Amino acid sequence: MSLTAWLLVFLSGGLLLLVEQSRRRRRRLALPPGPPGLPVVGNVLDFPQSHYGAEFSKLAAKYGDLVYLELFGQPIVVVNSHDAAIDLLEKRSVNYSDRPRSVMSELTEYDDWVFVLMHYNQKWRQHRRVVVQSFHPDALVSAQPILMASVHDLLEALLRTPDQFSEHIGFTLAKSTIRLVYGIQLTDDDDRFFDMASTIVQIGSEMSVPGAFLVDIIPMLRFLPSWFPGAKFLRTAEAWRVQARSYRDELFAAGKAAFGRGIVDSLIGRVFEEYHEMPPSETNALGKVEEMLRGAAAAAYGGSADTTHAAAHVFFLAMALHKDVQEKAQRELDSVVGPDRLPTFADRESLPYINALVKEVLRWHVIAPIGVAHRSVADDVYDRYLIPAGTLIVPNQWAMARDEARYPDPDDFRPERFLRDGKIDPNVRDPVTFAFGFGRRICPGLHFVDVTLFINFASILHVFNIGPPMDENGAVLPLKAEFVETSTNA
Repeated sequence: MSLTAWLLVFLSGGLLLLVEQSRRRRRRLALPPGPPGLPVVGNVLDFPQSHYGAEFSKLAAKYGDLVYLELFGQPIVVVNSHDAAIDLLEKRSVNYSDRPRSVMSELTEYDDWVFVLMHYNQKWRQHRRVVVQSFHPDALVSAQPILMASVHDLLEALLRTPDQFSEHIGFTLAKSTIRLVYGIQLTDDDDRFFDMASTIVQIGSEMSVPGAFLVDIIPMLRFLPSWFPGAKFLRTAEAWRVQARSYRDELFAAGKAAFGRGIVDSLIGRVFEEYHEMPPSETNALGKVEEMLRGAAAAAYGGSADTTHAAAHVFFLAMALHKDVQEKAQRELDSVVGPDRLPTFADRESLPYINALVKEVLRWHVIAPIGVAHRSVADDVYDRYLIPAGTLIVPNQWAMARDEARYPDPDDFRPERFLRDGKIDPNVRDPVTFAFGFGRRICPGLHFVDVTLFINFASILHVFNIGPPMDENGAVLPLKAEFVETSTNA
């Protein structure tokens, strides 16, 4: 036998030994605790159908920070504590930054343009980079005049028809977002882009929940004919695909036209300005840039507009339920801003109670009670438990926001929990650390959401009093805090 042959035998034997040792090690390690499953279908009966954050929290109370579930052989680990989420999704982000395959995303083509759902690869990096360039804190300083103009529009609309506050909030927030992303200036009677974005984001949220569609668990079902009983998901996917394509194309065409009119201070305007003077030989490259931009901009607009809209609804509900909080905020505004002007971004450092109120809105009803699932690339061991490769990691942000050790009486809306001696207490966990996702998949629009909520909440409270609804006789109608779950991390 030649030396090369002996070397191959030696290396092969060593590799087999390592594989066998890995198998034995896996057999010795336990999976995280969780409810026992049924043959084949696993934990189908244990998997919630709604209110995922609250329902997963019930499992956490019984099984702990990590809860192991299986759906048709697909391992799922629900992460219910902030510390565990940081350990896995940030400190070990190399292994946990991927997304699971979603057949519904493929059928609807969402996986091709919504970077929230993309795998962790170069395409995702390109899409995310474009968004970060327009939504990082320094870039948002130049956006302040646009955000202030949007606030003024909102205040005027609320003054005219306060009973339509939900519509006014949604439209004016979308108006500023679409201006920053596309350079499009919406008119007061043009809300189709906002309606389209809300629909697209809702579809994405539905698809991002593990187990929501059986075809994601049993991919072979995608080959059924659409008329086959139980194949309604195919017809749904086709309708969603058409909606999404129309949404992207209409917005992009309008944004491109805005750039042609000289509006360059937008997300797509900055990219166009860099590429529009390419020589004819680079036409193909420009086409690729446009296609990437078509998707990245649509995802950025939809996610940002929907997130701020949802948080604003929580704010109005909290203020209507908690008059004492509203009055404290107004006293601070009266003291700092005075009666003769509106708040500005320059006032922010002098308004600690308003800043605490923004944090409490994000905590009290965290915008995404469960984050979009991550996927483990390789086997991992955490706290003595085996997390197999291919496991879906679902961060339960609702549980983190309801952590009684961090937030005593978590169901109470109390901005004071974030204050000490009249300043933001750095020892109290900021909800931003979990409300917008983790690690490399954290939402790139979090700074935009933060500044938008601050200036809107401060301005509204400085001008209006917010109270519960009343009937035709002036009697106060009861209010109840009921929330809709979304999932919009990057």
